[in-house]
Amino acid sequence: MLSALGLPVLAIVAICDLLFRRVPNWLPITGLVVHALGLAGGGSPGLTGFSMAWSTSLIGLLCALLIFVPLWKFGAMGAGDVKFMGLLGFLFGLPGLSVAWLVGSVLAGLHVMAVMFARHSPGLALLGARWRTSAVGAVEGVAGGKPRKAACLRFEQWRAARMGSRQGAPYATYLAIGAGLWLAWSNGLLG
Repeated sequence: MLSALGLPVLAIVAICDLLFRRVPNWLPITGLVVHALGLAGGGSPGLTGFSMAWSTSLIGLLCALLIFVPLWKFGAMGAGDVKFMGLLGFLFGLPGLSVAWLVGSVLAGLHVMAVMFARHSPGLALLGARWRTSAVGAVEGVAGGKPRKAACLRFEQWRAARMGSRQGAPYATYLAIGAGLWLAWSNGLLG
């Protein structure tokens, strides 16, 4: 069994952060509570993919908070990213937290470099604008014309309003990818 809690939480966090650049507070809280209940019940292997002791979970949580709260205080990370890192530490312990951090940081760094390159390359910025326009046009063409295009535009307006002024790389999305790789590897699906 891969994971009853891990994969859904990772997927929801990745989607929310990718679309809105935010991690809803209920996600890390729910994950912490459910995993704590699983640990209190004897460390159910199906909860996160493998059994874990309280000490392993608490060490992962404390390490995440000690490392990432100062980064948040100095403005290097968002609060949602810090909460999600705490959850990853609690769910997967220090080994899983380390893999998620490493993979997530590499992917976020590549994202930032690509965005910086695109901003300083006028042709690429124009290509991005054309891609967004053609994506809406493709949905319109495939799914039935003007009503679908209007729905896409309303969704984009709603998403932009929810996102507000938040910019930057969707770090929690990349952390979720790293944590997903950890889950797959620790369950024998990779290597």
